[in-house]
Amino acid sequence: DRYNGDIVANAGKQQEVRKSWNALCEGNVATGLTPAMQWVAGVYSWADMLALHAANRSLQLWNIVFALLALGGLALGMMRIFDRGWIMLLGYYAALVLALLVAQSEVWAKRRTRHEDYRALAEALRVQFFWLAAGLPDLASEKYLRKQAGEMIWIRDALSECSLFSESLANTDEVAKDAVARLDLARVWVNGQAKYFHDTSLKYQKLRAIYNIFAFLLAGIGFASPIFGVLAQSISGQTRLWIGPVCHAIAGVALVWASLAWNYIELRGFAREARQYARMYDLFHAADELLEDFETESSKESFTFAEDTIRELGIEALSENGDWLVMHRERKLSPGLAAG
Repeated sequence: DRYNGDIVANAGKQQEVRKSWNALCEGNVATGLTPAMQWVAGVYSWADMLALHAANRSLQLWNIVFALLALGGLALGMMRIFDRGWIMLLGYYAALVLALLVAQSEVWAKRRTRHEDYRALAEALRVQFFWLAAGLPDLASEKYLRKQAGEMIWIRDALSECSLFSESLANTDEVAKDAVARLDLARVWVNGQAKYFHDTSLKYQKLRAIYNIFAFLLAGIGFASPIFGVLAQSISGQTRLWIGPVCHAIAGVALVWASLAWNYIELRGFAREARQYARMYDLFHAADELLEDFETESSKESFTFAEDTIRELGIEALSENGDWLVMHRERKLSPGLAAG
């Protein structure tokens, strides 16, 4: 019901839906789709668009929460510098209250849950679409979220609607009687997923490195500032008594921001996701090379092997997305974790 309600609420985002449709085939124009493939592509496009929308909005709000917490730490550190320290104290509490309100609005809207649900549905439908393209009669609902029952069972129920197109599934060869054409369409998915996993793994490695460098620099500033303050105070004597308090405030703020950066890295799971995507890239890249060899050979046996390869890749993709879902369910951002 929530999914259908979100579709109604976002009925005006047809351009974004079309973009998701085009991205399904990596920008290629897919023609001659069966009713089953058209239905799967249509539902995928909405699920993908809603997942992207929820993820972007949720991440923006959580970045605001972390920024407000960092500003709160800055205000707390500045209390010792200004004569009217109560102004900084008010700023500190204002930042905390605003961070709590923003975080609570995100929790109430359940955007993270929406993102996780709709991404899981979209990825399963992606596999289903290319299984159909390859002429495979398998149903993703039979191989997805076996360990993640309970609240996620609705996704398996939604996927099982593909069985309504059992006649189309049985006659998938009508899409293109030439096995090469069917294999080419399926390879679009394999090649596109290999590129996606490779680029995403590099992106998460880069993000982890950037945040780590930022945190280490701040931690170094926090470590060195008090020593610098003592040395500067001893050199300047009584003429600049403000140097010590300022250095102490800088040290406190730097350490707070460093801890926030390290906490953010841990909560986002950059390292774990980078490793997971790198593993999936190796798998899909190797499979793409195998499919190219099978296509070159062009024998009946080679196309049978190609179909088996695509089936196993789909099962691996469903399993990987199930693991992704579990990780994100367990490692949700929250005001308490952010403040930690």
